[in-house]
Amino acid sequence: MSRVMRAKRTFIDWRRPALAVVVDFVCSEYRSGGVVDLSNVIVVTPGGRAGRRFLELLAEQTEGRNAAPQVLTPKDLPERLYQLKRPLADDLTQRFAWVEALRGLREEQMRSIVGHPPADGDIQAWLEIGELLAKVHRELAADLKSFRDVAELPLICAARESTRWRSLADAQDRYLAILDQLDLWDRQTARLVAIERREPVTDCDILLIGLADMNHTLRAMLEQVSDRVHVFVHAPESLADRFDDFGVLVPEAWESAAIPLEEEWLAFVDRPTDQAAAVVDFVRREAEAGAAVEDVVIGLADESLASPVRVGLEERGVATRWIGGRIVGGSSVALLLEAIANRLESDLTPVTCELIRHPDVARRLTQEGLPAGWLAMVDQAVAEHAPRRLGGGSGDDRNLAICRAVAELVDQLVEPLRGAGRPLGEWAAPVCRLLEEVYADREFGEEESDQRERQALELLRDALLEQAHVPESLSPATTASAAIRLALESTAGELLRPESRLDAVELIGWLELPLDDAPSLVVCGFNDGFVPSSLNSDMFLPNGLREQLGLEDNRRRYSRDAYALSVLIHSRRSVKLVSGRHNAQGDPLLPSRLVFATDERTMARRIIKAFEPTPDEAPVQERRVSGFQVPRPRTDIEVAGLNVTAFRDYIACPYRFYLKYIERLRGVADLEGELTAADFGTLIHAALLTWAKSDAKDATDPLELKRVVEEAFDASAARMFDDEPLPAVKLQLEQARLRLKAFAEWQALHRREGWRVQYHEEKLSRELVLESGRTLKIVGQIDRIDYHPDRDEWLIIDYKTGDSGDTPEQVHVQSGEWVDLQLPLYRFLAGVLDLPGDAAVAYVALGKEPPKDPSELLKRASWTPDQFAQANWKIFRIAEDVAAGRFWPPAKQPPTFDDFSAIVQEGVFGREPFL
Repeated sequence: MSRVMRAKRTFIDWRRPALAVVVDFVCSEYRSGGVVDLSNVIVVTPGGRAGRRFLELLAEQTEGRNAAPQVLTPKDLPERLYQLKRPLADDLTQRFAWVEALRGLREEQMRSIVGHPPADGDIQAWLEIGELLAKVHRELAADLKSFRDVAELPLICAARESTRWRSLADAQDRYLAILDQLDLWDRQTARLVAIERREPVTDCDILLIGLADMNHTLRAMLEQVSDRVHVFVHAPESLADRFDDFGVLVPEAWESAAIPLEEEWLAFVDRPTDQAAAVVDFVRREAEAGAAVEDVVIGLADESLASPVRVGLEERGVATRWIGGRIVGGSSVALLLEAIANRLESDLTPVTCELIRHPDVARRLTQEGLPAGWLAMVDQAVAEHAPRRLGGGSGDDRNLAICRAVAELVDQLVEPLRGAGRPLGEWAAPVCRLLEEVYADREFGEEESDQRERQALELLRDALLEQAHVPESLSPATTASAAIRLALESTAGELLRPESRLDAVELIGWLELPLDDAPSLVVCGFNDGFVPSSLNSDMFLPNGLREQLGLEDNRRRYSRDAYALSVLIHSRRSVKLVSGRHNAQGDPLLPSRLVFATDERTMARRIIKAFEPTPDEAPVQERRVSGFQVPRPRTDIEVAGLNVTAFRDYIACPYRFYLKYIERLRGVADLEGELTAADFGTLIHAALLTWAKSDAKDATDPLELKRVVEEAFDASAARMFDDEPLPAVKLQLEQARLRLKAFAEWQALHRREGWRVQYHEEKLSRELVLESGRTLKIVGQIDRIDYHPDRDEWLIIDYKTGDSGDTPEQVHVQSGEWVDLQLPLYRFLAGVLDLPGDAAVAYVALGKEPPKDPSELLKRASWTPDQFAQANWKIFRIAEDVAAGRFWPPAKQPPTFDDFSAIVQEGVFGREPFL
């Protein structure tokens, strides 16, 4: 039969689900002896989900009595239509071939393409460039174009881009020659050669279902086997002139087509959480109308909305399923390999701690005989001593000894991956052996989380083994860490299997929606930039150039999405299209242009509706209370005493005060490679205490004072740290010395003015008798109390080592309210020393930027007696509340640094309301 025959077209009224209609067709046409035999049929759908759904419907219709067809997507079909003469180069080999081709160009050619080429040893950067060029090559070849075709366009010559594109064409020629020498074939080139030689042939019937777009390469192949092609177009036959012979859209016919949207189908809301609420409301209404779980589908035009939508539904007891929810890059094994690569490149303490904190590594190290609680010991040692390397430090502290043992075990673990550069493929085996060692005793159960980790492990292992297949002539000498990072990069976006719950509402991407057959549909993220998306910012192929070349451009994308929307609104029983006004970062969004594909009057009405002001707060919808409630404070509490600093915490949040001081919970600080603010302050305080006890306490020479405080500081630092602390710690120590120098200059001036240190680091306590009859002991440690004998004046001083250098007023009072009571409480405590009640209070602010005038270090509080009286009233009020056990509810505004946010469920969508 002649190959010039046109493909057969069948139009499916879009009021009927397309896949079900095609299944009916094949059951009628291919039934033989009670079996539907599709073994000689290729079914092509736009995406994998539609293909799987086709097989499900086929199994249901035939009750399993069928010989299944080959089900493919367009990218896999070409290789079923011609015979390969050579092996195809895998993706990694192609990328390295592009790198080799680029490096073989003249320097001026290279710079016309890249501008600033990476360093020779930066394999990752070169491969990123190689992948970029491979992507452009694939897209051009898919539409029967080469780099040289682009270079010869008048548009390119006019834009003075011809030099770059001629250089790209030379690189492309070199790339193909390199693969030819390796007896490998570039996939796109193999297809073009097959078309040119008219090699495509098949004995199979090819059913194209809903392929509204198609590149020129696939079209050229199908034209050569058109007698075996049956096109199913999901549209009424009255619109036949909007499609070509292969069911592909004619863009001109869709650009001006009106889309008959009903007003009640459109929802314009503000934030992502509001979009999630609109989705929840739609699902609730459909369920109340009798819709089953499988009757509802949620379309994600903007896939970043998956999280708020899923949380919103699950808070109301509705399970969800989203295939894009988990990727290899977020898996535990990927994080392990990332930590190993980091450790190979650096042995600094934070890097080693990142590795040993990985659960699988921690489990492996525990099996080596480390004592129980070893990880907490390491954390404590790092917090106290901040060693540059985990095995550093010569002290006999038990925790430091544990650090040395852990560092030795880590070195043994990664030792096989050390050494000079090797050919890339030689690292696959030792990296895989390390993974086997770590996971040797790990049993992956049948739980879905375990199965996903197993899948991620297999994908990463395959990526490593693929490196071994790169031809030796292309394989660079590289390190194990670079090989690991390459495997991570190549698999990062690979999807892991989603939950398999059958009672879940499914979330799917926009492009999968037209062939979905659920009768109820809600789409969120229905905004311009997502529907339709645009290609204006492409580095090599901007939209104007695409139009000239006949590639996929913005017109084609608009047409595709206009057609998709037309299918959706005609094939569903219920439809809701939700557009947001702002994204999660607060940036403004525009509704999809498809909303305005209508007459002018309707367009104007929708514009007003889309941009009308949004109320400050969306109405709160009834929802299921979170299954995890914030634990209530115990009622059987007797508080005997309070530290001065605890008052500030109670003012900030009574509940967090309870967690910290009553339940004695503490957050474990992240190991960030530097001193915490508390440790930094402790070092400075220790130096100043040593000075205050020394003979130099009354010195007036700033140089002598500087010598004494610096010697004391150096001694404290030597006790705390090893000989080579972390770089950030070394910088902090130098910053501390600068602050102590400023202190010495101020102290000399202060002493010459007649002030002398009377008390230092004075630990005091005093009973507070409350109106309720209860008593509460207030305890605190005052840094220093000075006395001026000539004036008979007392001055209570608190050293402040924070960066800000704020005044007492700035720290204690905000918006007219006391938020800290430290200095008024110190004045109260000083009463036990028989100080007068009007003693002055002040900070010595040893901040990040010492003032030019040393006297400005002293920041006296200027509060009036009435203000001190207000502070005292608040002290008594808080003491009464604490004594009475009033710790609920949590504060509405969480503190800036919050160790307890997880317990209080800060940021959790659907958190219980606090009364």
